[in-house]
Amino acid sequence: MKLNSKFKPLYTSDKTIFLITGGRGSAKSFHLSTFLAQLSYEKHHRILYTRYTMASAEISVVPEFNEKIELMDRAGDFTINKTEIINNRTGSDILFRGIKTSSGIQTASLKSIKGTSTWANDESEELVDEVVYDKIRRSIRSNKAKNRIILAMNPTTRQHWIFKRWIEKTHKIVYIDGCPVQISTHPDVCHIHTTYLDNLDNLPKDWLDDVKKLKVENKEKYASEIIGGWLIDLEGTLYKRNEVKRFSMKDFKPETAECKLGYIDVADEGTDSFAFPLAYIFPKKVFVPDVIFTKKNVDFTLPTSIAFIKKHNPNYVRVEANNQGSVFIKWLRNEIEASKILSVTSSTNKHTRIVMAHRFIIEYFHFLNEDEIMPGSDYDRFMKQLFDYMAQKGETKDDDDAPDSLSGLAKFIESYVSHLFK
Repeated sequence: MKLNSKFKPLYTSDKTIFLITGGRGSAKSFHLSTFLAQLSYEKHHRILYTRYTMASAEISVVPEFNEKIELMDRAGDFTINKTEIINNRTGSDILFRGIKTSSGIQTASLKSIKGTSTWANDESEELVDEVVYDKIRRSIRSNKAKNRIILAMNPTTRQHWIFKRWIEKTHKIVYIDGCPVQISTHPDVCHIHTTYLDNLDNLPKDWLDDVKKLKVENKEKYASEIIGGWLIDLEGTLYKRNEVKRFSMKDFKPETAECKLGYIDVADEGTDSFAFPLAYIFPKKVFVPDVIFTKKNVDFTLPTSIAFIKKHNPNYVRVEANNQGSVFIKWLRNEIEASKILSVTSSTNKHTRIVMAHRFIIEYFHFLNEDEIMPGSDYDRFMKQLFDYMAQKGETKDDDDAPDSLSGLAKFIESYVSHLFK
């Protein structure tokens, strides 16, 4: 058997948690079942193989494992029945179970399986309840063999708990066929990501022709379904990642900007975020290289804003005077040239002004490249909230400080330097 070298860490890594991701045709399931069959040649292993829902195992997964055993030319080493495979040489076995059955979630019965050293869950995109994962995870505690948890999946949206737990704040960006893919750098995780490009010799020509056609006609679908990138946008959001313009700091020339403007949305309540995007403005282009975005109180936001203004030296900063804003303006003017700090009162419905600013922002605003944004930073959280904002008012959550501050900044730019956008 010829195995893809990208799966070598399954055999060599000392990590406990393995995340295997990829799009269609990436050979994830093939290499997972091959690895588990080979792992059974080590003594003292009890391997639990699950899917969230599993039809009769003898129809759905046992044939897959039997195929790998035959490819290894080791059929005589195994006893195979409807729900398990036993390695006769070592006594190690592979048990096949569904997490959800007709009687409900069966975590109790899965937890009660004694001596489990490896839990492999295929199609983990369907395992949407992190509590279920944790309940089963805690039962993987063999003291006779290395313990492993393997989650194989086609990436879905970043709302999935797997993304939030191991990727959102700890990842690197790799580009595969021009598509950005987030790879976990979490210290507890070994992340293996493959695509059809790693498996070309085993894919039929008509399938590959369809993929090439999809790449031309629908790049976003190609990136998610075929390359296996995480879908970042929720359905119904106002801002889509593929329509927002990006820039790299290495190409950014701040000294040539026509002017610089900032906008502050002062947090009114404990659940609100203080938002301060800063724009460098050029003819028909607006670059946002820096933001303050935090839930911290005024003891932090005031000195941070003062330092931020001194760093970028904007021509003007417009501050919402609603509620706490008027006091914040007074404090800023004590530290910054008073004429630079402008007061504004917003009277238009918040959702309406966010939607009205959308066109201008999409057409002229440029934001940092995704791989240049530090995970968990103010900029990162600002962009996440922007992309989570829903287009329909009835579906919108209270988290609107990022898009609202941008709408205020856009209106400020349109009124102050409208000649640059004609």
